[in-house]
Amino acid sequence: MQKSDHAAVSMLYRRYFQLLFSYAFRMSKEKERSKDCVHDLFVYLWENREGLPKVGNVRAYLLTAVRNRMYKLLKRDQKLMVEEEQQIVPLEIIFSIEQTMINQEEDEEKHWQIKTALKELTDRQKELIYLQFYEGLSIQEIQQRTSLQYQSVKNLTYRALTTLRKALKKK
Repeated sequence: MQKSDHAAVSMLYRRYFQLLFSYAFRMSKEKERSKDCVHDLFVYLWENREGLPKVGNVRAYLLTAVRNRMYKLLKRDQKLMVEEEQQIVPLEIIFSIEQTMINQEEDEEKHWQIKTALKELTDRQKELIYLQFYEGLSIQEIQQRTSLQYQSVKNLTYRALTTLRKALKKK
């Protein structure tokens, strides 16, 4: 490409377009944006062909370039959306003192119900619920931390959730 060979660029484009488009589409879920991203990449490569490094693995280089380009586009769009959201005037809802007290009482009641329901679990089930929902660990991570079998972690967690659901429905 560094020798200004149009045929070489055309060959690269035909050979890798579908792969690059599919990769970009997986990131953005938008056909036109994905096409534009790949087209823009090849335009950039052509315009900057003399300053490009020599590459051993063209496929990997192009995939990385598309990923980086799409990431920048998505990040830019996300930044624009955040800026638009910040321009929206926030709607303040002011609750009366009575409503605030009612909300606090409802929260306390829910807290008490959950605390009571948790008492119905075994210590091991409580541990697994804590690890999965409070520490955000996956089944594999819990398995490693507790030295339980994978299926045992799944079964105990399932039983714990079933017990909690039943206990919370009673109330």
